[in-house]
Amino acid sequence: MFNSFTYRRAGVVSRPQYLLWCIILAGTIVVGLAQKADAMSDIQCEIRSRPFAAGMEVSGFVWSDHNAVGSYSFIVNKEGSSGSSHVVQRGLLSLEANHPQIVGTISVNTRSGDKYLARLTVTAEGNDYVCSTTLS
Repeated sequence: MFNSFTYRRAGVVSRPQYLLWCIILAGTIVVGLAQKADAMSDIQCEIRSRPFAAGMEVSGFVWSDHNAVGSYSFIVNKEGSSGSSHVVQRGLLSLEANHPQIVGTISVNTRSGDKYLARLTVTAEGNDYVCSTTLS
């Protein structure tokens, strides 16, 4: 004796329903990628300076709203009556979300009329983030 059963295809989707689901899925992926791209663009940098007795201290700061790893290059060029100098600091960095990090500090002697160009370049997640400033 044979048992009889009824074969029923569960979840049959019509072509218009299938297309609608494809559009919804594609939209979800695009929104997700856009949000990820926004999160990845939130690496920030800043150059700060402060005077001390014989000169000026220039520091590079980096922060992000998400964890990130990469490298940095911090350069200070000085031109003036007291001479010129070119100081470079490079290294790797690992950022924790919402924790600013000093990546370099350079001290230079100062005299009246000296000009300084400071540039901090952070490379992370396939992008370069650049901060630069002129000091005098």
